[in-house]
Amino acid sequence: AELAKQLPDEDKTFVIAAIIVVSDKIMSEEFKQRLLEVLKMTQIEQMIREQGRVEGMEKGRVEGISGTLYIQLSKKLGPLPNDIVLALQVAQKQQLEHIRDDIFEIESIDTVRKYLN
Repeated sequence: AELAKQLPDEDKTFVIAAIIVVSDKIMSEEFKQRLLEVLKMTQIEQMIREQGRVEGMEKGRVEGISGTLYIQLSKKLGPLPNDIVLALQVAQKQQLEHIRDDIFEIESIDTVRKYLN
């Protein structure tokens, strides 16, 4: 990893990634910490953090839509059956947005099930 820091950026990223993939299973925790310190100074570390941040924000948005729909559907239709609650928790963003957009037209649990299947 120390040698990789001396390479041009495009080669550095590839070499560091290869080191991580190959040695992750056999590295000691101490070596992993040293490698992490080296990675903190690279563009790939910044890319990994940014990707994680974006994915976390997207997951939060989906969970927010799911939670809001749970509240709205419960108020509109009464207590929701467990299968609907679980389906809302694992639904794709597009499914949740479709329910959100049509919330005023939904009149039954069966209709909700159709959106979630």
